[in-house]
Amino acid sequence: MDKIDAFYELEKLYEDMKLNYDFSIKINSHFKINIDFYNELNNKMSFEMALSKDDSLELIHVMAVPKNKMNAIIEGLKRLVNCIESKLTTVIDEELINLS
Repeated sequence: MDKIDAFYELEKLYEDMKLNYDFSIKINSHFKINIDFYNELNNKMSFEMALSKDDSLELIHVMAVPKNKMNAIIEGLKRLVNCIESKLTTVIDEELINLS
């Protein structure tokens, strides 16, 4: 199976999954999940995902994700980004309060 067919199958399985042209999912203006596909030796398809910030800093890399677990991993990465942003906002707010 080639990459295009694998992602087509993935989009059929998860109707709410909206992939960009480069097979990524943009979470907000700073975070993105890059998704890649590969065939395993037993002819099963697996995916790997990398959560990155600003298209350069890779934060988490998840390998050998079966297609029936993709949505759960993506939702977990989205929650992680929300936690990171919440923590950053809290730290920035504390710094602004200390400056005044």
